[in-house]
Amino acid sequence: MGLTDLSEEKSWQEDHPEAFEIMSLNNFHFIHSIKNSPAVFRRFKKDKTKSLSHGDPLFKVHYTGMEKIYSLQVDQTREVVNRLVGQDASKASKDHALVVRPRYLEVKEISSGRQITKTYLHDIAYCTADTGHTNVFLYICKSKGQLQCRVFLCSNAEKAKAITVCLAKSFETAFSQWHETYNSQSQLVPSSGSDHQDHPHHGTDRGEQRVPGYARS
Repeated sequence: MGLTDLSEEKSWQEDHPEAFEIMSLNNFHFIHSIKNSPAVFRRFKKDKTKSLSHGDPLFKVHYTGMEKIYSLQVDQTREVVNRLVGQDASKASKDHALVVRPRYLEVKEISSGRQITKTYLHDIAYCTADTGHTNVFLYICKSKGQLQCRVFLCSNAEKAKAITVCLAKSFETAFSQWHETYNSQSQLVPSSGSDHQDHPHHGTDRGEQRVPGYARS
């Protein structure tokens, strides 16, 4: 665009101020409508969750919180679920991502990507879709010698069941990998007592290895 074209455009804007204002306003509304479009918003959220998963199974949930428990009895977990779900209904909820990694579960805040909690599979003693609140998924884990019940509110009962199935498959995969490693290490251990002394286990008894999916007592 040359100097002549610029001067002509400036002159046209000065001669038609109303038309120029209408065009500017229309452009503003057009950009604003695109920005707030549900399709664009869904695309942004989809890209955001994809970046959090890194290819691992991800479930959009709401993490209601955690409470300490003292046994695996159903009555105790039911009390925790009723309490946490009831508290959650009275406050604004945020979207969370429950990501099933090969060795652990991870909960992240979708909006910021901040990690809320991380639990290794071998520390999880129990997981299920709650029978009282069918859209609730929970798991019980062991942390610092204490049992903890973590509760997640799902959009529907199918998602709660899907998380349970996905986690069960992760347990099976982790156990298979552990079993293969255990067998390969066992084959390397000499059967002779004198040889056993020459090749110690560095203070680790084979029976002390953790089985994924079960918390040590």
